[in-house]
Amino acid sequence: MRDPAGTILGLFLALSPTLAWGLELYPKQLALPKELVPENIDALVVEGYGMADFEDGKGNTTRVEGRRVYGNLMLRPDPRWDGEKTWMSFEKRLTDAGWKIVSARDLGRYVVVFNHPQGVWCRYAGRASDELELECVEKGGPPLKLDLPVPGPKPERQDDDADAPWLRRFPGSELSTSAREDGPFDVASDGEPVLVGRESTVRNYEGPNGLSNIQLIAVYKASLIQAGWKILHESEPKAQEGLLLAQYRKNSRDLWAQFRVSSGGYSVRSADVGASLSPEILKRELNITCRSTIYGLRFDAKNGVRPESIPILERIGELLSENPELELELGGHIDATGTKEARSKVSAEQMGAAKAWLLAHGIADRRLTIKGYGDSVPVESNDSPEGRALNRRLVLSKKGCVR
Repeated sequence: MRDPAGTILGLFLALSPTLAWGLELYPKQLALPKELVPENIDALVVEGYGMADFEDGKGNTTRVEGRRVYGNLMLRPDPRWDGEKTWMSFEKRLTDAGWKIVSARDLGRYVVVFNHPQGVWCRYAGRASDELELECVEKGGPPLKLDLPVPGPKPERQDDDADAPWLRRFPGSELSTSAREDGPFDVASDGEPVLVGRESTVRNYEGPNGLSNIQLIAVYKASLIQAGWKILHESEPKAQEGLLLAQYRKNSRDLWAQFRVSSGGYSVRSADVGASLSPEILKRELNITCRSTIYGLRFDAKNGVRPESIPILERIGELLSENPELELELGGHIDATGTKEARSKVSAEQMGAAKAWLLAHGIADRRLTIKGYGDSVPVESNDSPEGRALNRRLVLSKKGCVR
């Protein structure tokens, strides 16, 4: 006699091919019983390169990176079993196929971690047969490589409706919006803002489906390094928001790129800081207003110039070399943090470090003076992080120029 429940199940799967197809998104080694169907195929998440931590129940954790699939499943027909009994209904099928049970615990819901010798890890969690969660990761690296062009010695043309000339979009994504923004942009990962440059372009991309924080960061990180970029910051793999910051400082270029993963896509903020600080631009500003304000000159804990700030000093050195009659004051301005005496001392020490670099690279001492202004000439209120960031700046002043 035929099993009525099996007949109903077969008819259900025949009439719902998309549900059966959803199971194929999981690793082939899993051999899921046909009674399991996705609760909602559209809610199944498939990441070409993702990450998950698997615990063994004894305080040990194994982090696995690779293709990741997770979502909710249902057992049909539904016998209203609890999570443990539902698991027991197909545990033997898995162990017979070579899977090893790493841990099985009742944590308010029945949670089982199991792995396969071919490098697949999974986690099952269920309260009742219609509330099953299944997450699997197949060990492996990013499934694709992105080749980025090496920036040339001269600034390239940038179009609003296209990728940045030295940053190609992630395969499968589409440019949705692009906007140029005046003013320096924040390159800090958290805490107080850190400003660089004078303008930037933000490009927002949609897709591809299943793009994870770890995948975007891993692919772009490898591609940027290959093209000669320096990675200044990357978010932790488990961070809620994916963030990557990179700088290119070769061939007389000073380029910045900041990547952020968002729901359904990602954004790229880029800036050609070197082009905005060319000797021609700086000279014109000095001739018109007698001064030029620069953001992004950063210092370490001992007030020495940080490596990512060297391109700024290179632009100032070029300005002085191309204009041998020019004499400058390097004015250091900081925010209102600390005592007034300390602020003046710190800003003076920072300008001393900048001057020392320029002297070491061929600029005559008589052409440079320094002054630490501390917080005595703010451009914004020090009551907000954004205001404090705008107050931290270098001001070049042309000697003998009065406006």
